[in-house]
Amino acid sequence: QVPKMDPFVAKFQHLQKAFEASTLKCKKVYLDQLSSPSASHSESELFKKLQRELTNATLLLVELKSASRNSHFHFSECRQKAMARRKLMDSSHLKLQNFQYEKNHLLREIQTCE
Repeated sequence: QVPKMDPFVAKFQHLQKAFEASTLKCKKVYLDQLSSPSASHSESELFKKLQRELTNATLLLVELKSASRNSHFHFSECRQKAMARRKLMDSSHLKLQNFQYEKNHLLREIQTCE
């Protein structure tokens, strides 16, 4: 069975792929203009297309940064919870060891008295 991916990681990966695709579109529009400056498209059409792609890439970048912040916050909370539970487990384990030591001590005392 495949483990379920964390939703924060999944969203981040999705946004990252979308951002990369958008930046590739921007490069393609720019390179198309450089390779054929006398193409049938007017400069204003190409400018609008490039501006639209850059705007889309910028919005995706903002979402990507937000998703990154949210995932770091989420994982920081998880780390703190894990540390608190680890401290509780360590405390319980130490109590168990103390009880075992006390039990063994009392058993030795009983044996010496018999």
